[in-house]
Amino acid sequence: MNYLITYWQPISGLIIGLFMLTLYYYLQIRKKKQIVSWIAKYIFRSQFMSEKSAESLFNVITSFLFMAGGIWVVVAIYYLTNG
Repeated sequence: MNYLITYWQPISGLIIGLFMLTLYYYLQIRKKKQIVSWIAKYIFRSQFMSEKSAESLFNVITSFLFMAGGIWVVVAIYYLTNG
């Protein structure tokens, strides 16, 4: 219990990072087609090359999500192992 009280910040960072990586997996593998078609329809208004532009925008956003989640996990593990 004392460990949890002392290291609650890195543990919460690890949980947040793992959640972000799980969200990335869910969006990229499970929901990509639905989200890309929604972006093409409502953001790019179904113009020329809107499907390709929507897919590129989706990939950029999910890449930032993956990067941020990975950084949270790496930093949390670093603090937990060197604490």
